[in-house]
Amino acid sequence: MVMSKMMKMFKTLREENENIMKIKEQTKQKLRVGLLQEGKEGIEQELNNRTDIFDNARNMDMRNEAMPGTTAATTTEGSSEK
Repeated sequence: MVMSKMMKMFKTLREENENIMKIKEQTKQKLRVGLLQEGKEGIEQELNNRTDIFDNARNMDMRNEAMPGTTAATTTEGSSEK
């Protein structure tokens, strides 16, 4: 039983190496416990979750770092003055 789990994890590592590397880049080299045992579906779901989090953070930063005079900056300034 232990050998079959190990074989599945090594197979997942070989087949999903590119996605695993993307996850490791985003999580500072640490994978969630049990991710390899979940197989391809778990890895794809984790990667999609990480991508969504990054996209949300990037969108928030774009609004916060907008140049004065742009639409995002004026709506923020206008609402704080009232």
